[in-house]
Amino acid sequence: MNCASSAVLLQIVPVAVATSSGVKVNTFAPLDSGSQTSLISEKFADAIGLVGKDSPLQLGTINSSGEPIRSRKVSFHVGAVEGPETGVQITVEEA
Repeated sequence: MNCASSAVLLQIVPVAVATSSGVKVNTFAPLDSGSQTSLISEKFADAIGLVGKDSPLQLGTINSSGEPIRSRKVSFHVGAVEGPETGVQITVEEA
């Protein structure tokens, strides 16, 4: 076994993201079965016009509770790439 490799393999799925104002964008979402929350990058949220309430975010690990950082909570809809309107659509609250 070669331990020198630093490749990280992530499970990702294609998704359609829709905002309440009608913006729809196809993108990819990582799957994390151990996550306790949903996160979206600020750059992506800004690009699709998501607005929300400022809220400090504190990310922790096994060894540390981390320092709070500036963030905001936004809501949006996620569905199949074929279109959120053609299948199951999930509302993501406070990502």
